[in-house]
Amino acid sequence: ALVLNDEIDISRGDMIVRKNNLAEIAGAFEALVCWFSEEPLKENNSYLIKHTTQNTRATVSKIRYNINIADLHRQPAESLQLNDIGRLSLKTNQPLLFDAFQNNKNTGSFIIIDEITNNTVGAGLILHKILDDEINNSSKKGAVIWLTGLSGSGKSAIADRVYRYLKKKDISCQRLDGDVMREALSKDLGYSKEDRDKNIERAAFVAKLLSDHGVFVLSSFISPYQKQRDKIRKQVNNFIEVFVSAPLEVCERRDVKGLYKKARAGKIANFTGISDPYQIPKKPELVLETDKENLKQSAEKIIKYLEQKGFV
Repeated sequence: ALVLNDEIDISRGDMIVRKNNLAEIAGAFEALVCWFSEEPLKENNSYLIKHTTQNTRATVSKIRYNINIADLHRQPAESLQLNDIGRLSLKTNQPLLFDAFQNNKNTGSFIIIDEITNNTVGAGLILHKILDDEINNSSKKGAVIWLTGLSGSGKSAIADRVYRYLKKKDISCQRLDGDVMREALSKDLGYSKEDRDKNIERAAFVAKLLSDHGVFVLSSFISPYQKQRDKIRKQVNNFIEVFVSAPLEVCERRDVKGLYKKARAGKIANFTGISDPYQIPKKPELVLETDKENLKQSAEKIIKYLEQKGFV
């Protein structure tokens, strides 16, 4: 039993230490992690960490390398696969009290839990805390939120709402829209498949430039072809594909510009959904069903995703 001179709020998970043997207090650290799940660990993914008796959410801010278990050499890695061992930088939602594993195995170790399944998906050994300037540099990553869907599905309205939310949070962000691109950077292009591909290539180039400098880019383009979107995913870091789903008849009812009417009358060639196909995304990060949910609900799905993945 301990009797305290002063009344102090102490609860499960708090630590009592000698004043000359203090634990580290930090919200970011480097660790060696062994990965147990068939679903790979990736940068910017968010997980629940159990450290001593405390649970907190942590984001993988960087994968330094993984270790080739055949020769113990370090090798670059974009993810950790089942049974991989790698060195990571982790950032927690709240500061932890810990020691390096070599000094104290009890306060220097943790397990990683998948919040959806509640399964243990990894175990880690803490190496050292990350200094503030390293944290600031690692947090300057942007992302490209790419909204794709038929004309009239609601892409621009949703992107505008998320953009306003990020602005209110003082998060650096920018809007890229199909109409704006046509007016500014793609005046020379028509609407053939080749010209539409060029338009999307230019938009992807601008989005990559911005996101590489820490900007969140809200892009709303029909971008109907799977091959086209896959190419952008390979080029852009932190690519978040959002499929804005709405039946064709719903999109036609919303058509204030009369584009569908003109397309059905043959006045617009190669119009997506009428005379040209739209290929539904195979594995988007998010699907928004705008015929079943309102604008606020759709935007909140994107915001919640960004929060869960540790982007905001």
